Amino acid sequence: MHTTAAALCLLLLGTSASAATPEQQVAAVSGLISRLIPQFASSFRPEIWNASQCTGETGLCFGYRSGADGSIVVSGTTGVEASMALQHYLKYGANCSVSWPGTGGDQLYKLTSLSTLPPVSTPVVVNRAHKMHYYANVCTFSYSFVWYQLDDWQREIDWMALNGVNLPLAYTGQEKIYQKTYNDLGITDEELSGFWAGPAFMAWARGQGLMAWGGPLPQQWIDGQWNLSRQILPMMRAFGMKPVLPAFQGNVPVAMLTKYPDANISRIGSCPTPQSSKYGCAPWMDALDPLFNKTQDTFLTHLITDFGTDHVYAADGTFSLTSAPWYSSQAKNPVITRNGNRAAKTALSTMASDSPPFAPPPDVDPSAYVHSQAAFASMLRTDPDASWVFQTWSWVYGATDAYMRGWVTAVPKGRLLLLDLMAESDPIWKVTDSYYGAPFIWCMLHNFGGNSGMWGDLMSLSVGPTGCLANESNSIAGTGLTMEGTNTNPVVYEFMNEMAYRQLPVSNMDGWLSLYAERRYPGSDAAASANAAAAWVTFGTTAYNYPQYGMMASKDTVQAIPYGTPWDVLAGSHWYNETTFLTGWQKLLAANQPSVGSWTYAHDLATVTAQALAKYSTTVFNNLNNSIAQNNTAGIDTYGQEMVKLIQDIDSVSATVPSLLMGAWVKSAAAWSFGNQSIEDLMIFNAKRQVSFWSYATPQDSSPNAPMNQPPYLMDYAAKHWAGLLGTYHAPRWALYVDWIKKQLASHEAGFTPDKNDWDTTLVNWYNEWQTTNQNFPVTPTGDTWTISSALYAAYSTKIMQ
Repeated sequence: MHTTAAALCLLLLGTSASAATPEQQVAAVSGLISRLIPQFASSFRPEIWNASQCTGETGLCFGYRSGADGSIVVSGTTGVEASMALQHYLKYGANCSVSWPGTGGDQLYKLTSLSTLPPVSTPVVVNRAHKMHYYANVCTFSYSFVWYQLDDWQREIDWMALNGVNLPLAYTGQEKIYQKTYNDLGITDEELSGFWAGPAFMAWARGQGLMAWGGPLPQQWIDGQWNLSRQILPMMRAFGMKPVLPAFQGNVPVAMLTKYPDANISRIGSCPTPQSSKYGCAPWMDALDPLFNKTQDTFLTHLITDFGTDHVYAADGTFSLTSAPWYSSQAKNPVITRNGNRAAKTALSTMASDSPPFAPPPDVDPSAYVHSQAAFASMLRTDPDASWVFQTWSWVYGATDAYMRGWVTAVPKGRLLLLDLMAESDPIWKVTDSYYGAPFIWCMLHNFGGNSGMWGDLMSLSVGPTGCLANESNSIAGTGLTMEGTNTNPVVYEFMNEMAYRQLPVSNMDGWLSLYAERRYPGSDAAASANAAAAWVTFGTTAYNYPQYGMMASKDTVQAIPYGTPWDVLAGSHWYNETTFLTGWQKLLAANQPSVGSWTYAHDLATVTAQALAKYSTTVFNNLNNSIAQNNTAGIDTYGQEMVKLIQDIDSVSATVPSLLMGAWVKSAAAWSFGNQSIEDLMIFNAKRQVSFWSYATPQDSSPNAPMNQPPYLMDYAAKHWAGLLGTYHAPRWALYVDWIKKQLASHEAGFTPDKNDWDTTLVNWYNEWQTTNQNFPVTPTGDTWTISSALYAAYSTKIMQ
């Protein structure tokens, strides 16, 4: 491992006040085994190794062997590595699969059908290629974790441990810390009520300029999430994980503007209307203002008192490079950045002599330098052992070399960890000479909004992190998963998790995918197993062979808003031969075997079916548009009805799988009602709005001419192929569009441009009705996946091949 990366790893993964003892870590792994495989709870024996037993540079390793008593001994340098040993044994020693509940769950039949554990003929020892495996995106806490209860978190943390995560982002419950902080600063709870967003939108209120959207936030939620965090943080630490807690990053309530009129606080963005000003353009405090230090001191004091600390903090600022506190162009009292900040100098003077110079060097952006320095120094005031985790997502949008160099070099080496948030597609490390030598995490973002669909680039994942290891000048310190949403594309995440320990690329991708299929679908029928393997090899060359993919990979016409919105430009969403993909669907249908108590096969078959139909929907859409251009009423009827029927067909196959039900999402939201009907209504409203249209309350306030950076003109960004959502929202919306366009064209010649303002008014009124009307979304699956998928293959395969 490279020197600077190793230095940071020592700080991040060293001991802390809340570090678990080896005995506590053994107990954590034993508990995981009891929850995962209760039948064999006494047949596994966890143990914690000393780092001297590892032969790799990271000093982290795991292994397993057969014990003299017939047990399987799973070992590792921490509880995380011992859990990785269990996962490796289950996958490669027992042909089992452990997956998110939302992607079919665990497939342990090949183990639980036995009376004794399969022995290990030769002891296995694996050295981790990277010391750190990071997990989660700030958005994950809204798109996926928002409705989690304690049992859900236990399952998620078990999944993290099994997959080697030792640096998880821990954002739950921070609103209570902020409430205490702002109360101490003289801001009342009433004044805070306009600051908090609703639960499903909290990620954007925590740092991206959104306010009040989906609110008001109930006090019961604030207290409940705080209590939940105090339970899940010990669960993480018991395995030896180091949770990354939030630090104050500058966004503040509007009341701070009047309470502290002399502070350098400015509202970001442009919000010209009362509605946009209510929901957007949150105030930000400049990091050079003395009040920033006071706020950080107060926040971290409450945070550490309530949650403990492992001395690792996340603070990202906004996605904008020109917003306080990370820059000064919008500050109402501009600072002279070349002279720096006295408070930062005082805090940094307590550090080692190799700290960066206080004054910015001539080759960096001085404002970036001093703001980065000041933000980090503010953490040191309360926690002298603090290390800073910073996501470089905003740098994708055109940061200069001087800006990035200034930002990185302002913080002492070994105290700043950069998250290359979408390294699989837009690697920042390549344009910054490996972050100028600072340690970074090679992250896979992959997923936007938790969208449904099949996509990814397994080969890029294989050569990306391992290629960094092969470069001696590279400062890679770890790998990470920074998806916006979980419970999608399990093959991609299982593959990426292996990069935490793999030293070299996977040399035989077809072989890896064949084994993946064998683990997912157990059975004794050799022909069915061969078909499953062939299906996944095909998916590997089609859906999962998308180099340089971006946001459009997850989009399709099913979830596009008809007529003139940003998301219905879908040319980039087709990247593979759809006829070839059909052969994979056919092979997966032929892989059907009698059920063995798992949803993995049903989930995958339903997902493949939805993928094929969703991509074909673009053909239907093009035919519909051609008919509209020709004012061909018969064609509009034909293709409009075909689009609606296609969406209803996807709804019918998704309805066969419990994790693909809109009802499950809504039910989990309602569970946070605290026995209060008005809170339950708010939670359900949040759940429905997040996966649909983030509209204002009236069409006038949701003007299509509003700037895209004004919340919440965001349309179906978090769309899903969920039964219930498709049937009550996407299909009726297309039917509404067809009826509307026919009325528009009824008295006009071909080539007439329909009245988009009228459509926007019609659409927003319809959105508001759907979001505020109670629907009875089923929470239990109906129908047989294989039967429905087979019928849909027969109905669509010829059309797709044409």
